[in-house]
Amino acid sequence: MVAAGKIGCIIAIDKNISNGDKSMAKPKITICMGSSCFARGNEKNLAVIEKFMTDRGLQDEIDVELDCSLCSGRCSTAPNLIVNGKPYGGVDQGMMYEILRELFPPQ
Repeated sequence: MVAAGKIGCIIAIDKNISNGDKSMAKPKITICMGSSCFARGNEKNLAVIEKFMTDRGLQDEIDVELDCSLCSGRCSTAPNLIVNGKPYGGVDQGMMYEILRELFPPQ
């Protein structure tokens, strides 16, 4: 969990996923926790990720790395995140759930 007041933190979530016979690379979600992204909703998006992982029983299967860093530099499109190298801007809670459902489909 990211404590309020920590500015510029990045949460990276990695998981090996197997989709039937096809083994997929580790999906990676990087959430900007710079002050603009944090204030505009990434604090809530982080809570969505935590709830999603708990509801799906994934919390013990996913390695979470917390690294404090400067912001992503795209404050005008906040809140921002990057999924497998693809940047997303203006991510609200509904969009966050959709991204997670795509990355971690029911098995």
